[in-house]
Amino acid sequence: MQNKEILRVAEEVSNEKGVDKEIIFEALEIAIASATRKKYGEEIDVRVAINRKTGEYDTFRRWKIFADDSTELEFPDKELRLEDGLDVSPDAQPGGYVEVPLESDGMDIDMLEALLSRHRPRLIYTNPTFQNPTGVTTSIEKRRSILALARKHGVSILEDDQNPELRFAGAPISSICALSEPDDDVFYVRGFGKVFLPGTRLGYVVTPARARRSLLGLKAQSDLHTNGIMQEAMARFLARKNYPKILERMKRVYATKQRKLIATLSAGMPPGTLIGQPEGGLNLWLTLPEGAEVSELYYRAVRRGVAFVAGEGFYASHTNPRTLRVSFGLLRDDALEEGVTRLCSVAQDLMPPRSASSPIFT
Repeated sequence: MQNKEILRVAEEVSNEKGVDKEIIFEALEIAIASATRKKYGEEIDVRVAINRKTGEYDTFRRWKIFADDSTELEFPDKELRLEDGLDVSPDAQPGGYVEVPLESDGMDIDMLEALLSRHRPRLIYTNPTFQNPTGVTTSIEKRRSILALARKHGVSILEDDQNPELRFAGAPISSICALSEPDDDVFYVRGFGKVFLPGTRLGYVVTPARARRSLLGLKAQSDLHTNGIMQEAMARFLARKNYPKILERMKRVYATKQRKLIATLSAGMPPGTLIGQPEGGLNLWLTLPEGAEVSELYYRAVRRGVAFVAGEGFYASHTNPRTLRVSFGLLRDDALEEGVTRLCSVAQDLMPPRSASSPIFT
């Protein structure tokens, strides 16, 4: 779903000459701080480092994780797909990942504490709101528990809060960053692409004061600078204060798409299919019944012109070959309906006849 106002602002900026990049940066920082505090009522210490969203985890890893360190990640998780070149040994070899199982309300806290004691990692990575790919939202109790364990074990937290604005049901939950104290080592990352304009590749990190300069240095080493036109366009867009109305319209559109997708999947997928029902976000997480494998489903679906993401790519270990992620943000209603109909047809063809009654919602 495109935000035409941002596109108009970007064209306006691109036609100007001599825009000062320092003024751009300051304007965007002020706009982000104002928007974050006003929208979510979170009094967080807004020291912002502008960041291309696709590189945030690599930058943090270079800054925080050294040769003998590991990272604790909830699983399944999108970062395991973005970092294919890294050591993802289940035994947490140097520089590797340690996976923490997800429950319906977030990380398994008992397992997290055990793994923190065993592996002594330097960083906990979490995507607590409408987690990608599962759609799970971490409860306020578990957010406090994660923060408490990070304090106890001297571990930093990287909170990737990609699209908490896209909530269709339930009440907003404070970020871990908003719950933290000034001395806590919490890094809060947010991007604009998922919400306002796909492909923007623009985001920010709220960082402890001591880390800001070094993170900006690593950012500069990674790609010199972020697109100046898009920074200025986003700063002006936020300053015009039209985004709340635009966001409400987007939420209505996406909520309708999500409801239609769930209804069509529940009617057409094989009996026993687990269908996630997140309170927001742009993805659904499915688990096929016993006896089905996503690899064969993907091969057949692609031949019918339908694509999805197989769940195996979201695990470093402990893979579940029956899981898949379905996304719906960019599709027109007619294309979404046709695609799901084809997917359900292919999935039914894979399954032997059985007597189970209906899909199961999670």
